[in-house]
Amino acid sequence: MVSIGHRFEDDALAFLNVMTPSTTAQIENELHQLGSLKVSLVLTAELKKAAPYDEYEILTRAYFRSTASPILKPGVIAQKLADATNQIMGKLEKFTKEGSGWRLNRCEFLDLHFARYQPFRGRSYIKTPTYIPPRTVINVKNQDNRCFEWAILSALYPVAHGQHPYRLAGYQAHRGGLNFAGIGFPVKVTDVTKFERQIPTLSVNVFGWKSGPIPIHVSKQVGIEIDLLLLTDVKDPQKTHYVWIKDLARMLYKNSNYEGRKHPCFTVFTDH
Repeated sequence: MVSIGHRFEDDALAFLNVMTPSTTAQIENELHQLGSLKVSLVLTAELKKAAPYDEYEILTRAYFRSTASPILKPGVIAQKLADATNQIMGKLEKFTKEGSGWRLNRCEFLDLHFARYQPFRGRSYIKTPTYIPPRTVINVKNQDNRCFEWAILSALYPVAHGQHPYRLAGYQAHRGGLNFAGIGFPVKVTDVTKFERQIPTLSVNVFGWKSGPIPIHVSKQVGIEIDLLLLTDVKDPQKTHYVWIKDLARMLYKNSNYEGRKHPCFTVFTDH
């Protein structure tokens, strides 16, 4: 979006605000087509400062980018744009107010950068990969998108000795006892905290896998501790599946050269 010649081109905040309706419309259009997005704004600005002895002015071009932020529904666009505007203004002010001598001459462009966003969420059944150490997980063979629920139930209600722990039948009687109000299926990792708030007696940790288990959600809640592993289908990376980690210490031990039993200390790794 071009701003040269715009009456607000020398006022970055006013320019960003006046561009809000058009940026909102573009985001809504992309959201309708893609379903979910990550969006960032980039302001291209021309800056100037006095040359030595004030003989003339020096001009330069700079780019001020907001962080890419996920947008899943139209109702959050206004807040996301406000956050992006605050980020850009903060970076511009830092650039011009730290003794550099640069000041805004004009806003040249405002660009929207879009990317499809696929939040982590557990879907239908995935066979336990061979790289997962044996006897460390319980992988319930569900035929729906409620693998998170089945994994939690398998942890809370282990089947009796001699029964098959991977069959749905062992947990059917306990369906309906967990509060999933306001949480959609398949469950996103970002919704685990909400699930915990609704069941304060549980503490749920979620791990991904990269040459071993890596934490992607570490509970801040004190309660019955449940560790879940989010598997990813090799053929379809968008397909993921929660399983209960029955023995995390064994899983860690099998992926380490250390011969003693390991006790995990969690640090979350995330790319956003």
